[in-house]
Amino acid sequence: MPEFLAKALESDAVLKASFEQLTPGKQKEYAEHLGSAKREQTQIERLAKIRPMILEGKGLNDKYKK
Repeated sequence: MPEFLAKALESDAVLKASFEQLTPGKQKEYAEHLGSAKREQTQIERLAKIRPMILEGKGLNDKYKK
């Protein structure tokens, strides 16, 4: 798990609880998505975009599934 994601989960109990409810596959998708960002600013922007999806229990690519 990327250090940035671990810190975000530690500082936000609601986000952490929602993240832990996701399947391991969805957790991995989010971890890889955040981990692939090289700049810290990109990580911050990505986390802001995916936070609502995590809270809703959706996977990163669920919007593309029929």
